[in-house]
Amino acid sequence: MNAWLTHPLARLAAALLAWVGLGTLGWWWHRPAPLPQPSATAAQPPAPPAPRGMVDLSRDPLAARLQAQDVFALQRTAPPAATGATAAGATSSDDIVWRFAALTENRGQRHLLLTAADQPPLLLKTGDKLPNGERIKSIDATSVLLQDAKGRKRTIQLIEP
Repeated sequence: MNAWLTHPLARLAAALLAWVGLGTLGWWWHRPAPLPQPSATAAQPPAPPAPRGMVDLSRDPLAARLQAQDVFALQRTAPPAATGATAAGATSSDDIVWRFAALTENRGQRHLLLTAADQPPLLLKTGDKLPNGERIKSIDATSVLLQDAKGRKRTIQLIEP
């Protein structure tokens, strides 16, 4: 029996075994108290916030106003019908109203995203023509400069000043 305790590795093994045993005993002695069970009348935690990028704009007055406006004046109407065919002021089913949806930037070039009901979205860059015939001269972070066929320029603000 003395031969086992005189070997250097045996002493190390005995010390390690004692250390593990004392550590286990201390952990058992100081174990945490059990957690209290929630009562039935406890208040429910608040709902988690909406994920980033998912915003409910149905109650935002600015979004409602912008959605109702045709900020780019891109309403395309059908050619006028023959006289007497329709009443004055009647709208055609071919009316398309394009709305500004987003401004994106990719590798330093800005793009406009325009949407319309029952139409595929339009992704336009500087130099492209709008559906109403105007050409995009420049796209800024807050505005777009348009030029019509006669050379007249106008600026469309993308955000409300």
